[in-house]
Amino acid sequence: MKRAVRFQLPEQVQVEGLGIGSGEAVWLGRPAAESLLGAARRAGLGGEGEDAVSLSAGAVATAATLRAFARRCQASEGDVVGSLSGVLGRWSEEAALGPPARLRYLRGGGQWSEAREQAAERVVLEGQARELPVPLADRPAGRRVALPWSELGLWSTDHWAGVLWANLLAMGPWMVGVLLGPRWLAPLRVLWGIARTRSLRPEVVAGGLNRLGRGAWVHPSAVVEGCVLGAGAVVDAGAVVRGSVLGEGARVEPAALVLGSVLGAGAVVQRHAWAQFSVLHQGAAHGGAMQLGVLGPEASVKGGAYLLDQGASRGVRASRGGALYAAPLGLLGVGVGRGALVASGVWVAPGRTVPPGAVLLPRPGLVLRPEDQA
Repeated sequence: MKRAVRFQLPEQVQVEGLGIGSGEAVWLGRPAAESLLGAARRAGLGGEGEDAVSLSAGAVATAATLRAFARRCQASEGDVVGSLSGVLGRWSEEAALGPPARLRYLRGGGQWSEAREQAAERVVLEGQARELPVPLADRPAGRRVALPWSELGLWSTDHWAGVLWANLLAMGPWMVGVLLGPRWLAPLRVLWGIARTRSLRPEVVAGGLNRLGRGAWVHPSAVVEGCVLGAGAVVDAGAVVRGSVLGEGARVEPAALVLGSVLGAGAVVQRHAWAQFSVLHQGAAHGGAMQLGVLGPEASVKGGAYLLDQGASRGVRASRGGALYAAPLGLLGVGVGRGALVASGVWVAPGRTVPPGAVLLPRPGLVLRPEDQA
């Protein structure tokens, strides 16, 4: 007989570099705790049942991952610890910049402990992943990097770089599901995309599909392609937004460029700014140029500031817990903590972290921390 299984939110931890709890970190346009509960509902994990599926502290996982793990553990007689295999498992480890995330099956519920960890059965989920070529701004013409595309995904978000990769790697398959809708509606949505774009190429058709929440608004002169806009989100005149997620009340101002990025509630990309493959948390304001970066809540980057992976050809490393780790593919931008400010004219080297509350000014070597401003 099939056992009822519920979902248990993982323990929250501090996200290194951002100064927030992991449940607050933006994942797919909403706080991670909310997005995780949504993934659990889609996976068929309810609020009842003695057994529970959970994750290691500070982790997130897709609905397909939670569903596959729960089914795999149905016949288990005890606790189970799960991980991903192949390229997905490798990305899970590399993106964590340290100990990777793990799935947990709690037989009989209760709280996880070191003793349960030691005694638990180990399982590995196998999943297929396609390679998705992605262009980066500073790559020579014709050169691209490849990211895995799969409905399975498991990431640790206890470091700002983990938050970045959790969004970038989960966003594509998740957006396809949102844009196409339920199975009965998907063919009609595809036909609409074909009619709108007059093309049969999948990437072109996808650009013709958007999902706008209640009260979301796009200026007639703006270009919005393959995007999910939350309630009250706004895209102003002349802006270009492609393959991105805008949370509730987020705004892209006139002539701004947003590519493959995720904006949390109330985040703003200011006029003429550029954000590519980046994550902006709640209330963040970005007015400069950013690639592969993360802005914490209420963080601010002024116009003329640059947070880019300029040294990507040499391989970028990032600090976690005082140790240096190689970034996936050697690519990483800059993490900016809660309430920090990067002033106009400041260039920040790749892989660096701007601490929460810090102020970076264009004078060489001048960093004002909160305690210096009293």
